[in-house]
Amino acid sequence: MTSTVGYIQNLQENHLPLMSQLWPGTFNNQNVTRSILFEKTFGAFDYAPELCFGYFDDDGLAGFICGTPATRPGRAGIRLLIVAPARRRRGIGTMLLSEFENRLRAQGSISHIRAVATPGNYLTPGVNPFDMDFTCFLEVHNYHWVGTSQNLLAESTFQRRYQDRLESILKSGYTLRRADSNDDRLLEFVKEQFPSWLHEVRRSLLNSPVTIHVCEAGGEAVGFACSESNNVGSGVLGPTGVHPAHRGHGISQVTLHLCVDDLRCRGFERYILGWTNPDLNCFFRREFGAERSGVYWIYEKAIA
Repeated sequence: MTSTVGYIQNLQENHLPLMSQLWPGTFNNQNVTRSILFEKTFGAFDYAPELCFGYFDDDGLAGFICGTPATRPGRAGIRLLIVAPARRRRGIGTMLLSEFENRLRAQGSISHIRAVATPGNYLTPGVNPFDMDFTCFLEVHNYHWVGTSQNLLAESTFQRRYQDRLESILKSGYTLRRADSNDDRLLEFVKEQFPSWLHEVRRSLLNSPVTIHVCEAGGEAVGFACSESNNVGSGVLGPTGVHPAHRGHGISQVTLHLCVDDLRCRGFERYILGWTNPDLNCFFRREFGAERSGVYWIYEKAIA
């Protein structure tokens, strides 16, 4: 049956089965579980009901878009934009994107929209540059390339020895602990020093056991590292952060190694280092044997 009439409707959690049916062959062929789809949509800490909606026609759900109202001040993000492969080139993606942009304009506080690369909660840290259909779609709609990002991949059985560095940290007066599920000291530290990573820290606090290792000095958090903080169930290492006054002691090195130990105990033979800083490539290569697994393009559009 060929669809002739369509309409846009806000999505609810009971639409998840329909949404998950659109994944095969879409979004860079990324395999996504139902739980990860929930994490990106209704389970997101920044979930905004008015920014998660789908296009329905006589054949059911043809596509959907979900976004976040503020990745940074004045900047919103498209987290997911999916159209069923068999229903493309009918203007459905354009209708969804136009409606999304209009809803953001109506808020009055958004000047830019970033596509896919939404800090804190993302499926991939940008668009696959080899996905010509999607890159051309964005460019036609006045989204412009503003940078690149990367993912690394490593095996949990490869780790450089870190026990000497751990002992050195402890002898220097630091303490190491696993975060608590309600860890106010850690959350205050992250809010102050690394606000962009608050979403991932909060996500890691939901795991059992909690997958965050914290370094403290004088009872105050000065550094941390997470695992299983994003795309939970796929095996992710990071983020990590150390207070500027306490850098150079190997705190990130040790806390990350402790997180890799956690990933291995959870059964992950391989894990992802997502959206990593290229300046740290040699560090991740030396400590964890990391390989580059993906390069992504970041697109943005000014709507003010």
